[in-house]
Amino acid sequence: MSTARTYFSRSPRYVFGTEEESALRFAGMNTRGVIQRAAIRDLSESGLAFAIGETESPEEGELLKIEFPIPGRKTIACFATVVRVERRSDWDPEWGDRGHTLIGLQFRNLPSLHFRAIQRGLEGRVTNENFDFQRTRRTHALAFTGLSIALALGAWAMAQSPQAWLGLVRGLLA
Repeated sequence: MSTARTYFSRSPRYVFGTEEESALRFAGMNTRGVIQRAAIRDLSESGLAFAIGETESPEEGELLKIEFPIPGRKTIACFATVVRVERRSDWDPEWGDRGHTLIGLQFRNLPSLHFRAIQRGLEGRVTNENFDFQRTRRTHALAFTGLSIALALGAWAMAQSPQAWLGLVRGLLA
């Protein structure tokens, strides 16, 4: 799990469908402008994620110049920092069963016009209810707390003697 996800809440994501324009072009500052292409997986106001083959993967912390389409809008170009590099070997519709790398980018110094264009492009396409990570975290914490209480009560009940149980039953029936 990314350390960024641990400390910072994530923006709601728009996951690109297979029929949509999702071609990302990028060039790393370390590769002297060699342009690579990839398919965008998801887009948010703060960044995007894409999959690429294991051999072409940029490194975490690397600065990239990217160009990508906004849903229902034109293509924009900006800079982004690689914040997550996750090597995967599971089955993927695009890559089949061969290994690939999932790359997470965070936009860097995004111009306000680009930010507003992304907001308008995502408007109505994502819902906070489906992607509220803080709410999900709270729900899991409450479920864990309830389970912990139930386990503690179960352990207490098992530790009681038969005489204590008989006294409890008599008290309830009386």
